[in-house]
Amino acid sequence: MKIEHKYDEIVEAMNSRFADWNRGSVIPWNEIELAMGRCRTGEGGWQIVNRFRRHLLKDREIATIVKDNIGIRLLMHEEAAAEIPGRRQKRAYRQVNRGLRETSTVNIGALKEKLRLTFVRQRENMIQHRLAIGRSNRSATKLVKASQTHPVRRLQLVG
Repeated sequence: MKIEHKYDEIVEAMNSRFADWNRGSVIPWNEIELAMGRCRTGEGGWQIVNRFRRHLLKDREIATIVKDNIGIRLLMHEEAAAEIPGRRQKRAYRQVNRGLRETSTVNIGALKEKLRLTFVRQRENMIQHRLAIGRSNRSATKLVKASQTHPVRRLQLVG
């Protein structure tokens, strides 16, 4: 038995309305809001938009980016490969930094031994994650930057 959600019909209508929009196009907000029958900032608007984006990702395998005053960009493969990892890594880096800042306020001496050992390991792991994310970001930017003396060759993927 499937549980019905109150926005299922709206999301289905949007899926069918935008079924022939392909990668590389931008669905403008006025079209989206017309299909939803409500403003994206109104009641349930962002929930519907996010469910529509989830449909695009899972069912049609199209990554999207929301642009504030423009609409939803349906990314080409090249755009997704270039933009998504950097955006997600930047967010992950900020989250790990926030976690390290917040956990630096903990008095380790006040913790029981088992919790102290777990806590110290978690902080060490967070530091390692931050280092790995930073390295990945730096290596990605090295591959992209070109100079007159060191041109970047196009990667040829096998398969």
